[in-house]
Parts: sequence; C-alpha cells; structure tokens
Amino acid sequence: MVATVALVLVAGFLVFPGNEHQRQRLLNLLGTSNHGVLLTPAVPFTGLAAKNADGATWSWLQPQPDWRLVVVGGAQCEDECRHLLYLTRQVHILLGNKSQRLQRIYLNLDTVLDSATAEHLGAEHPYLEMLYVDPEAFHQLVAGTNADWQPGAARAFLVDPHGIAMMFYSAEHDGGGMLEDIKHLFKYSPEP
Repeated sequence: MVATVALVLVAGFLVFPGNEHQRQRLLNLLGTSNHGVLLTPAVPFTGLAAKNADGATWSWLQPQPDWRLVVVGGAQCEDECRHLLYLTRQVHILLGNKSQRLQRIYLNLDTVLDSATAEHLGAEHPYLEMLYVDPEAFHQLVAGTNADWQPGAARAFLVDPHGIAMMFYSAEHDGGGMLEDIKHLFKYSPEP
C-alpha cells in the first residue's frame, strides 16, 4: 500500500507541468471539457480604454454582472457577426434566472456603426451594451494569443469578473456548448 501511494506521488511530480509550454502540452494530451477555445495566454481587457454609446469611459471591473460575453465587430456586422450575436442572445435567454450574472457586449472597433448594423442591433438586440475601443489597442492585446483574430473576424470572448478574457468562440461554435461552458463557470464561481 505504501508503494502504491509513493508511486502515485512520484508520477504526480513527473507529470506536473513546470512551465506554460508543458501545461499546454498536458492539456492537449488529456483534453478539456470546455466547448470554447481557451485563450492562451489569457489577456486583461481592463487595459482597453472603452467608451459607451454616450462617450463616457466604461470600466471592465464593474461589480454587476460578473461575467461578460464580448462580441468583437466593427461598423458593419455581417453574417458571421450576426450569427454570433444571435447565439449569445439565445444563450443569455436560456440562462434563465442566472442571466443577470452575464452581460452581452458588442465591442465596436470603428467610430460609428453603419445604418444597417445600427438598425439590426437596435431591433434584434435591445439589451446589448455597445462599447467603442481603439482597433489598434485591441489588435495589440490579442496579437500574441491563439485567438487568430484579424479585422473582420467574428469572435466572442468570455471575460471573467476580473476583466480577464479567458475563452473565445467563433461562428462555428454552437450555442449548446457555449451555454454548457457558462453554466459550468457559474457553478464554480461565487455569486457576488
């Protein structure tokens, strides 16, 4: 029995990753249960100077709600972007009484929306928070990550209560997986 315990401890020390590369290799080997893609490295959105539709400075560290789904787009929100907004809206609705813990944000990388996009967002997504950030600052923030973001690419970033983007979804992801990931995170994160 002592040998079994000793063998488990030694194996644990040998397998335990010593750096980020080894941790990623172990995650790839063992797999994860999430449906979205873990953002590596996780990036703080708190460094993005965001402004709301009124031009006022907006803080990523607001206490309520504690989680955010941030869809990144521009002046024009085309098919992929609209599909991702639709998925995030459906997920938000399906959260039921836990929906107050999640906020949906459209992060506009342009100064103004075109009229078709503004009309679509107003009609289909009335509770969507609209924020504006500098496109170059956003590009620099995600440039060193695995998000593979390019201007015009539709991505939804899941941002934790500390303002850290830790997972992302593209238009190829399904709403069921996104919902499952968010419910899992809600289960293991304390309510404010």
